[in-house]
Amino acid sequence: MPRDPAAATAAYMARLPAAATARSDAYFEGGYWLQLIGFVVGIAASWVLLSSRILVALRDKLEQHSQRRWLNNAILIAAFTLLSSILSAPLDVYQRYFREHLYGLANQSFGPWFSDFLLNFALAMVVGTLFISLIFVVMRRLVQTWWIWVLC
Repeated sequence: MPRDPAAATAAYMARLPAAATARSDAYFEGGYWLQLIGFVVGIAASWVLLSSRILVALRDKLEQHSQRRWLNNAILIAAFTLLSSILSAPLDVYQRYFREHLYGLANQSFGPWFSDFLLNFALAMVVGTLFISLIFVVMRRLVQTWWIWVLC
Protein backbone atom coordinates (compact mmCIF):
# COMPACT_ATOMS: atom_id res chain seq x y z
CA MET A 1 0.00 0.00 0.00
CA PRO A 2 1.28 3.48 -0.81
CA ARG A 3 2.03 5.96 1.97
CA ASP A 4 0.06 8.75 0.29
CA PRO A 5 -3.48 8.77 1.79
CA ALA A 6 -5.13 9.62 -1.53
CA ALA A 7 -3.26 6.83 -3.32
CA ALA A 8 -4.02 4.38 -0.50
CA THR A 9 -7.71 5.26 -0.70
CA ALA A 10 -7.71 4.86 -4.48
CA ALA A 11 -5.96 1.47 -4.16
CA TYR A 12 -8.49 0.29 -1.60
CA MET A 13 -11.44 1.51 -3.66
CA ALA A 14 -10.06 -0.30 -6.73
CA ARG A 15 -10.45 -3.59 -4.82
CA LEU A 16 -14.19 -3.09 -4.31
CA PRO A 17 -16.63 -4.52 -6.86
CA ALA A 18 -18.23 -1.93 -9.16
CA ALA A 19 -21.73 -2.93 -8.00
CA ALA A 20 -20.85 -2.24 -4.35
CA THR A 21 -19.36 1.14 -5.24
CA ALA A 22 -22.43 2.06 -7.31
CA ARG A 23 -24.74 1.01 -4.47
CA SER A 24 -22.75 3.07 -1.96
CA ASP A 25 -22.76 6.09 -4.27
CA ALA A 26 -26.52 5.77 -4.79
CA TYR A 27 -27.09 5.60 -1.03
CA PHE A 28 -25.07 8.72 -0.29
CA GLU A 29 -26.35 10.72 -3.27
CA GLY A 30 -29.91 9.80 -2.29
CA GLY A 31 -29.11 11.02 1.21
CA TYR A 32 -28.19 14.43 -0.18
CA TRP A 33 -31.55 14.63 -1.94
CA LEU A 34 -33.31 13.55 1.23
CA GLN A 35 -31.60 16.38 3.12
CA LEU A 36 -33.01 18.85 0.61
CA ILE A 37 -36.45 17.23 0.71
CA GLY A 38 -36.35 17.26 4.52
CA PHE A 39 -35.56 20.98 4.49
CA VAL A 40 -38.47 21.67 2.13
CA VAL A 41 -40.82 19.50 4.21
CA GLY A 42 -39.74 21.36 7.37
CA ILE A 43 -40.41 24.74 5.75
CA ALA A 44 -43.77 23.50 4.43
CA ALA A 45 -44.77 22.10 7.85
CA SER A 46 -43.85 25.39 9.52
CA TRP A 47 -45.81 27.33 6.91
CA VAL A 48 -48.88 25.11 7.41
CA LEU A 49 -48.72 25.53 11.19
CA LEU A 50 -48.18 29.28 11.05
CA SER A 51 -50.79 29.95 8.37
CA SER A 52 -53.41 27.79 10.09
CA ARG A 53 -53.02 29.95 13.24
CA ILE A 54 -53.38 26.89 15.48
CA LEU A 55 -50.46 28.04 17.60
CA VAL A 56 -51.90 31.57 17.85
CA ALA A 57 -55.15 30.15 19.20
CA LEU A 58 -53.21 28.00 21.67
CA ARG A 59 -51.14 30.99 22.77
CA ASP A 60 -54.29 33.05 23.36
CA LYS A 61 -55.83 30.28 25.47
CA LEU A 62 -52.63 29.86 27.46
CA GLU A 63 -52.42 33.59 28.15
CA GLN A 64 -55.99 33.56 29.47
CA HIS A 65 -55.25 30.76 31.93
CA SER A 66 -51.69 31.48 33.04
CA GLN A 67 -49.49 34.52 33.50
CA ARG A 68 -46.31 32.43 33.55
CA ARG A 69 -44.76 33.39 30.24
CA TRP A 70 -41.96 30.82 30.50
CA LEU A 71 -44.50 28.02 30.94
CA ASN A 72 -46.63 29.30 28.07
CA ASN A 73 -43.54 29.45 25.85
CA ALA A 74 -42.53 25.92 26.81
CA ILE A 75 -45.99 24.58 25.96
CA LEU A 76 -46.00 26.43 22.62
CA ILE A 77 -42.53 25.13 21.76
CA ALA A 78 -43.57 21.57 22.62
CA ALA A 79 -46.79 21.94 20.58
CA PHE A 80 -44.91 23.29 17.56
CA THR A 81 -42.34 20.49 17.81
CA LEU A 82 -45.02 17.82 18.13
CA LEU A 83 -47.18 19.12 15.27
CA SER A 84 -44.28 19.70 12.88
CA SER A 85 -42.94 16.23 13.68
CA ILE A 86 -46.32 14.70 12.91
CA LEU A 87 -46.39 16.50 9.56
CA SER A 88 -42.89 15.31 8.66
CA ALA A 89 -43.32 11.78 10.08
CA PRO A 90 -43.90 10.05 6.71
CA LEU A 91 -40.55 11.29 5.41
CA ASP A 92 -38.82 10.33 8.67
CA VAL A 93 -40.26 6.80 8.56
CA TYR A 94 -39.18 6.37 4.94
CA GLN A 95 -35.73 7.82 5.52
CA ARG A 96 -34.91 6.10 8.80
CA TYR A 97 -36.71 2.76 8.43
CA PHE A 98 -37.65 1.76 4.89
CA ARG A 99 -34.58 3.21 3.16
CA GLU A 100 -32.20 1.65 5.67
CA HIS A 101 -33.86 -1.74 5.10
CA LEU A 102 -33.80 -1.23 1.33
CA TYR A 103 -30.02 -0.86 1.42
CA GLY A 104 -29.58 -3.69 3.93
CA LEU A 105 -28.29 -1.40 6.67
CA ALA A 106 -30.90 -2.34 9.28
CA ASN A 107 -32.64 -5.52 10.38
CA GLN A 108 -34.93 -4.33 13.19
CA SER A 109 -38.65 -4.96 12.66
CA PHE A 110 -41.05 -2.02 12.53
CA GLY A 111 -42.51 -2.34 16.05
CA PRO A 112 -39.25 -2.12 17.99
CA TRP A 113 -37.92 0.48 15.54
CA PHE A 114 -41.00 2.67 16.02
CA SER A 115 -40.70 2.29 19.79
CA ASP A 116 -37.10 3.51 19.62
CA PHE A 117 -38.16 6.30 17.25
CA LEU A 118 -40.82 7.52 19.71
CA LEU A 119 -38.41 7.33 22.65
CA ASN A 120 -35.83 9.34 20.72
CA PHE A 121 -38.48 11.90 19.77
CA ALA A 122 -39.73 12.22 23.36
CA LEU A 123 -36.22 12.78 24.73
CA ALA A 124 -35.38 15.28 21.99
CA MET A 125 -38.65 17.12 22.57
CA VAL A 126 -38.12 17.43 26.33
CA VAL A 127 -34.48 18.52 26.04
CA GLY A 128 -35.19 20.82 23.09
CA THR A 129 -38.17 22.42 24.81
CA LEU A 130 -36.13 23.09 27.95
CA PHE A 131 -33.20 24.49 25.97
CA ILE A 132 -35.28 26.79 23.77
CA SER A 133 -37.34 27.89 26.79
CA LEU A 134 -34.11 28.82 28.54
CA ILE A 135 -33.10 30.91 25.53
CA PHE A 136 -36.45 32.74 25.71
CA VAL A 137 -35.99 33.39 29.44
CA VAL A 138 -32.52 34.84 28.78
CA MET A 139 -33.92 36.99 25.98
CA ARG A 140 -36.66 38.39 28.22
CA ARG A 141 -34.39 39.07 31.19
CA LEU A 142 -31.53 40.61 29.24
CA VAL A 143 -33.38 42.72 26.70
CA GLN A 144 -30.37 44.77 25.60
CA THR A 145 -27.72 42.06 25.52
CA TRP A 146 -29.63 38.79 24.97
CA TRP A 147 -27.97 38.15 21.62
CA ILE A 148 -24.53 37.97 23.26
CA TRP A 149 -25.68 35.32 25.75
CA VAL A 150 -27.53 33.26 23.15
CA LEU A 151 -24.55 33.18 20.78
CA CYS A 152 -22.10 32.12 23.52
